[in-house]
Amino acid sequence: MQLRFSPPAALCTILLALASPSAAQDDYRPLQGQFRIGSKTVLDAPPGEKRDRVYLHLTDKTAREIYDATPGQGRPDACAPDLRSKQAGDLRCVLDRSGQAQCAVAIKLSDGKTALGSVC
Repeated sequence: MQLRFSPPAALCTILLALASPSAAQDDYRPLQGQFRIGSKTVLDAPPGEKRDRVYLHLTDKTAREIYDATPGQGRPDACAPDLRSKQAGDLRCVLDRSGQAQCAVAIKLSDGKTALGSVC
């Protein structure tokens, strides 16, 4: 028996594979948020302090996916009781009552290690 290659069938198979939830979850997607280059003092850095890290502030769907994927239950936030927070190392995410999330982390430019990206 000889198998015949059908371009339309092959295309449909590829499109179905790309549309499946497991494939979509593993694909890279655009980030939502902001970044800034700053020093080790998160707020009100003294003049002349070396700007040696990038601060990432992630929002919207990006932050919500990270919040949901972070292990553990959200706990009442120490800084804002109306928020739930999760922390994994230096990555900290908060979730408000409406379901909106925000995550923060800093990356040291000298060695690529992470640092806390928010004050509280």
